[in-house]
Amino acid sequence: RQVFTNSGRMGIPFRIDRLNASDKQLLGVSSADELIRYIRGESVVGLRRRNTPLGDIVHSNPIYIGASRGFNSSASYRAFKAVTKTREPMIYVGANDGMLHGFSASDGKELLAYIPSVLLPKLKYLAAKDYQHRYYVDGSPMVNDAFVAGDWRTMLAGGLNGGGQGIYVLDITDPGDFIEAKADQLFAWEFTDKDDA
Repeated sequence: RQVFTNSGRMGIPFRIDRLNASDKQLLGVSSADELIRYIRGESVVGLRRRNTPLGDIVHSNPIYIGASRGFNSSASYRAFKAVTKTREPMIYVGANDGMLHGFSASDGKELLAYIPSVLLPKLKYLAAKDYQHRYYVDGSPMVNDAFVAGDWRTMLAGGLNGGGQGIYVLDITDPGDFIEAKADQLFAWEFTDKDDA
Protein backbone atom coordinates (compact mmCIF):
# COMPACT_ATOMS: atom_id res chain seq x y z
CA ARG A 1 0.00 0.00 0.00
CA GLN A 2 1.07 3.55 -0.70
CA VAL A 3 0.43 5.19 2.69
CA PHE A 4 1.64 8.74 3.30
CA THR A 5 1.64 11.32 6.07
CA ASN A 6 3.59 14.51 6.63
CA SER A 7 6.27 15.61 9.02
CA GLY A 8 6.46 19.35 9.38
CA ARG A 9 6.13 20.69 5.87
CA MET A 10 7.28 17.55 4.08
CA GLY A 11 5.28 14.59 2.80
CA ILE A 12 6.73 11.24 3.88
CA PRO A 13 5.85 7.54 3.61
CA PHE A 14 4.09 6.23 6.71
CA ARG A 15 6.88 3.83 7.65
CA ILE A 16 8.91 3.37 10.83
CA ASP A 17 12.18 4.37 9.16
CA ARG A 18 10.72 7.61 7.76
CA LEU A 19 9.07 9.02 10.91
CA ASN A 20 11.32 11.14 13.09
CA ALA A 21 11.59 10.69 16.86
CA SER A 22 8.97 13.31 17.70
CA ASP A 23 6.48 11.80 15.22
CA LYS A 24 7.01 8.36 16.78
CA GLN A 25 6.48 9.90 20.21
CA LEU A 26 3.17 11.38 19.01
CA LEU A 27 1.94 7.85 18.32
CA GLY A 28 1.95 7.33 22.10
CA VAL A 29 2.66 3.59 22.12
CA SER A 30 5.56 1.46 23.33
CA SER A 31 6.04 -0.09 19.88
CA ALA A 32 5.67 2.44 17.07
CA ASP A 33 6.66 -0.26 14.57
CA GLU A 34 3.73 -2.51 15.54
CA LEU A 35 1.21 0.33 15.37
CA ILE A 36 2.49 1.50 11.99
CA ARG A 37 2.26 -2.03 10.57
CA TYR A 38 -1.26 -2.33 11.99
CA ILE A 39 -2.43 0.98 10.51
CA ARG A 40 -0.92 -0.01 7.16
CA GLY A 41 -3.21 -3.06 7.21
CA GLU A 42 -1.20 -5.91 8.72
CA SER A 43 -2.52 -8.21 11.44
CA VAL A 44 -0.42 -7.72 14.56
CA VAL A 45 -0.58 -10.08 17.56
CA GLY A 46 -1.86 -8.31 20.65
CA LEU A 47 -3.73 -5.61 18.74
CA ARG A 48 -7.41 -5.49 17.76
CA ARG A 49 -8.35 -7.94 15.05
CA ARG A 50 -9.48 -6.33 11.80
CA ASN A 51 -11.41 -7.94 8.97
CA THR A 52 -10.38 -5.29 6.46
CA PRO A 53 -7.83 -2.46 6.34
CA LEU A 54 -10.58 0.00 5.30
CA GLY A 55 -12.39 1.78 8.13
CA ASP A 56 -16.00 2.90 8.15
CA ILE A 57 -17.07 5.85 6.03
CA VAL A 58 -19.73 7.98 7.73
CA HIS A 59 -19.92 11.67 6.78
CA SER A 60 -17.33 11.84 4.00
CA ASN A 61 -18.92 11.91 0.55
CA PRO A 62 -16.83 10.28 -2.18
CA ILE A 63 -15.75 12.41 -5.12
CA TYR A 64 -15.02 11.16 -8.64
CA ILE A 65 -12.16 12.81 -10.53
CA GLY A 66 -11.33 12.00 -14.13
CA ALA A 67 -10.35 14.49 -16.81
CA SER A 68 -10.32 18.13 -15.70
CA ARG A 69 -13.62 19.88 -16.41
CA GLY A 70 -12.91 23.36 -15.12
CA PHE A 71 -13.02 26.53 -17.17
CA ASN A 72 -10.22 28.97 -17.80
CA SER A 73 -9.64 30.74 -21.11
CA SER A 74 -5.84 30.56 -20.99
CA ALA A 75 -3.89 28.45 -23.46
CA SER A 76 -1.98 26.89 -20.55
CA TYR A 77 -5.19 25.59 -18.97
CA ARG A 78 -6.50 24.25 -22.27
CA ALA A 79 -3.20 22.35 -22.65
CA PHE A 80 -3.50 21.04 -19.08
CA LYS A 81 -7.06 19.81 -19.73
CA ALA A 82 -5.88 18.02 -22.85
CA VAL A 83 -3.23 16.17 -20.84
CA THR A 84 -5.73 15.12 -18.14
CA LYS A 85 -8.03 13.47 -20.71
CA THR A 86 -5.96 10.30 -20.32
CA ARG A 87 -5.65 10.58 -16.51
CA GLU A 88 -6.76 7.51 -14.57
CA PRO A 89 -10.22 8.20 -13.08
CA MET A 90 -10.16 8.10 -9.29
CA ILE A 91 -12.58 8.11 -6.35
CA TYR A 92 -11.45 9.90 -3.18
CA VAL A 93 -13.11 9.53 0.22
CA GLY A 94 -12.23 9.99 3.88
CA ALA A 95 -12.59 7.12 6.33
CA ASN A 96 -12.52 6.59 10.06
CA ASP A 97 -9.36 4.52 9.85
CA GLY A 98 -7.39 7.78 9.89
CA MET A 99 -6.94 8.07 6.14
CA LEU A 100 -8.12 9.78 3.02
CA HIS A 101 -8.27 7.02 0.40
CA GLY A 102 -7.87 7.23 -3.35
CA PHE A 103 -9.30 4.29 -5.31
CA SER A 104 -9.00 3.55 -9.01
CA ALA A 105 -12.50 4.07 -10.44
CA SER A 106 -11.94 1.25 -12.94
CA ASP A 107 -11.14 -1.61 -10.55
CA GLY A 108 -11.48 -0.25 -6.98
CA LYS A 109 -7.81 -0.76 -6.15
CA GLU A 110 -6.48 1.60 -3.49
CA LEU A 111 -3.72 3.72 -5.02
CA LEU A 112 -3.36 6.29 -2.24
CA ALA A 113 -3.87 6.55 1.51
CA TYR A 114 -3.02 9.80 3.31
CA ILE A 115 -2.93 10.21 7.10
CA PRO A 116 -3.15 13.85 8.26
CA SER A 117 -0.37 14.32 10.80
CA VAL A 118 -2.76 15.93 13.29
CA LEU A 119 -4.30 12.45 13.69
CA LEU A 120 -1.06 10.66 14.61
CA PRO A 121 -1.80 10.82 18.39
CA LYS A 122 -5.24 9.25 17.82
CA LEU A 123 -4.14 6.26 15.72
CA LYS A 124 -3.39 4.14 18.82
CA TYR A 125 -7.12 4.00 19.63
CA LEU A 126 -7.79 2.11 16.38
CA ALA A 127 -5.55 -0.72 17.57
CA ALA A 128 -7.01 -1.00 21.10
CA LYS A 129 -8.83 -4.24 21.84
CA ASP A 130 -11.55 -2.27 23.65
CA TYR A 131 -11.92 0.10 20.68
CA GLN A 132 -14.93 2.40 20.77
CA HIS A 133 -15.83 4.15 17.51
CA ARG A 134 -14.11 7.47 16.84
CA TYR A 135 -14.13 9.83 13.92
CA TYR A 136 -10.92 10.45 12.00
CA VAL A 137 -10.98 11.64 8.37
CA ASP A 138 -14.70 12.29 8.49
CA GLY A 139 -14.89 15.27 6.11
CA SER A 140 -15.71 15.26 2.41
CA PRO A 141 -12.84 16.08 0.06
CA MET A 142 -13.15 18.81 -2.56
CA VAL A 143 -11.09 19.04 -5.74
CA ASN A 144 -10.23 21.89 -8.08
CA ASP A 145 -7.54 22.85 -10.55
CA ALA A 146 -5.18 25.62 -9.45
CA PHE A 147 -2.28 27.50 -10.98
CA VAL A 148 0.60 26.71 -8.61
CA ALA A 149 4.17 27.94 -9.07
CA GLY A 150 3.69 28.45 -12.79
CA ASP A 151 1.86 25.18 -13.54
CA TRP A 152 -1.71 23.95 -13.50
CA ARG A 153 -2.26 21.26 -10.89
CA THR A 154 -5.29 19.35 -9.59
CA MET A 155 -5.50 19.91 -5.85
CA LEU A 156 -7.58 18.05 -3.26
CA ALA A 157 -8.56 19.79 -0.03
CA GLY A 158 -10.12 17.95 2.89
CA GLY A 159 -11.03 18.37 6.52
CA LEU A 160 -11.66 16.07 9.45
CA ASN A 161 -15.25 17.07 10.37
CA GLY A 162 -15.97 15.04 13.53
CA GLY A 163 -12.35 13.86 13.58
CA GLY A 164 -10.88 17.14 14.77
CA GLN A 165 -9.61 20.48 13.56
CA GLY A 166 -7.40 20.39 10.53
CA ILE A 167 -7.32 20.98 6.79
CA TYR A 168 -4.94 19.33 4.35
CA VAL A 169 -4.20 19.82 0.66
CA LEU A 170 -2.75 17.18 -1.67
CA ASP A 171 -1.58 17.40 -5.26
CA ILE A 172 -3.51 14.66 -7.07
CA THR A 173 -2.70 15.78 -10.60
CA ASP A 174 -1.28 12.43 -11.71
CA PRO A 175 -2.31 9.17 -10.00
CA GLY A 176 0.80 7.65 -11.57
CA ASP A 177 2.78 9.67 -9.03
CA PHE A 178 1.13 7.99 -6.04
CA ILE A 179 4.28 6.18 -4.97
CA GLU A 180 6.20 6.57 -1.74
CA ALA A 181 9.23 8.00 -3.51
CA LYS A 182 7.08 11.00 -4.48
CA ALA A 183 5.47 11.57 -1.07
CA ASP A 184 6.75 15.13 -0.83
CA GLN A 185 5.38 15.95 -4.28
CA LEU A 186 1.93 14.69 -3.24
CA PHE A 187 1.77 16.72 -0.02
CA ALA A 188 1.04 20.44 -0.39
CA TRP A 189 0.19 21.62 3.14
CA GLU A 190 -1.72 20.98 6.34
CA PHE A 191 -3.24 23.64 8.60
CA THR A 192 -4.04 22.76 12.23
CA ASP A 193 -4.27 24.22 15.73
CA LYS A 194 -0.47 24.28 15.72
CA ASP A 195 -0.69 27.00 13.07
CA ASP A 196 -3.53 28.95 14.69
CA ALA A 197 -5.43 27.77 17.77
